[in-house]
Amino acid sequence: MAGLTGAAVVLTCPASLRWKATRSARGNCSPLRHRGLRVLFLTLGSAGFSVGALTVWSVAMAEHHNADLLSGLVPAAFSTGSILGGLLYSRRTWRGALTTQLLVSTAGFAIG
Repeated sequence: MAGLTGAAVVLTCPASLRWKATRSARGNCSPLRHRGLRVLFLTLGSAGFSVGALTVWSVAMAEHHNADLLSGLVPAAFSTGSILGGLLYSRRTWRGALTTQLLVSTAGFAIG
């Protein structure tokens, strides 16, 4: 529900409503033709794949060790960490370009 609410907020904000797609010389107006969006898609897709794989792993480990609590505890820990991380990240003013921030955050996530 929170994801749906967030998507609705982004889609109805003034910046999203003002944005207009431009066609390339080939007539393609796909947002994925922009390099930055492809990098963002790859980054978020990789992070989502990692978290999804760990969720499946937690269910397998819960079954293997006969500890049903693990199947819900690990995803709950990820969710709590995500919320807290987002709140902490938003309270700070970060130096540097947004691209650099994204790359550093992604590298930190991969290392973690």
